[in-house]
Amino acid sequence: MKSKLLWLGLALLPFVVWAANELTLTYDINYAKSGAVIKNNSVLGITVTGEAIASGVKLIDTNDTALALGDVTSNGFVFVQNLSTNSWAIIRVGVTNDFYAIRLKTNDVSIFRMDGKVLHAVTTSNSAYLNYIVFSE
Repeated sequence: MKSKLLWLGLALLPFVVWAANELTLTYDINYAKSGAVIKNNSVLGITVTGEAIASGVKLIDTNDTALALGDVTSNGFVFVQNLSTNSWAIIRVGVTNDFYAIRLKTNDVSIFRMDGKVLHAVTTSNSAYLNYIVFSE
């Protein structure tokens, strides 16, 4: 019986490996100032159980703007990039009336795991384009 289970496990192994790490996050951080030097880099493989993604480039302004999540019902990682050259963008994530904020200066990017069902954006002054991608959990 053990040998049959072993063969079954070996037969399924390629499918398990294929279905893992569909999302890869790669980062490389280098910092040097006033004698302090930090170097850090990594490649993270993340398994995504859902299939839906939502993405787009949205014009936002000083009025709260909801970002469309499309068919994404179980939110995972989110990538946002402020494409503005003259305004901060504030990303609000959470559930109604219980948000946490991520502030992006001009051309900043952020990658984070979304734990709420609502994704909103607003600028501090001028209109700005925001590039975003929401991956399923």
